[in-house]
Amino acid sequence: PRHTLVYKPSDAGMGDAVFLFMGRADAERKIGMMRGSAAIAQKYIERPLLVDGRKCDLRLYVALVVPTPGSEWHAFLFQEGLVRICADRYAEPSRSTLHQASVHLTNTSISSLSGTAETCIETLAHLAERLGADRWARAWATVCAMLSRVLGLCQ
Repeated sequence: PRHTLVYKPSDAGMGDAVFLFMGRADAERKIGMMRGSAAIAQKYIERPLLVDGRKCDLRLYVALVVPTPGSEWHAFLFQEGLVRICADRYAEPSRSTLHQASVHLTNTSISSLSGTAETCIETLAHLAERLGADRWARAWATVCAMLSRVLGLCQ
């Protein structure tokens, strides 16, 4: 299968030089252009979260406390965070959409360049209000359970 990957150079910021690629030939060609810079490639999420038909991600904040060296961690998930939203409506990654960063990347610098009037960032509280109490409670429980699993793997 041809998975879509996101390439992120470690020596760039603000969405600079971030791109998507599909398949080995595409990866070799695009990565070759980067001249061996350190980078990360991550699998593109196939069924992303959508808000108003646009891809989004949640920027959550966690405080990890270790009372004494060697003791068990305690994690505190802040109830507020950010929802970063792509500037343009979501379209599945394909050869014809890979170059459309404002469709696939939630980076606020990329969104600000799109020229759209759409809001590209909001708070978790605003998202919770839009979803309604029941849907938000289920979503937040899922987030907490996922965080618990991740922290369990790290200890």
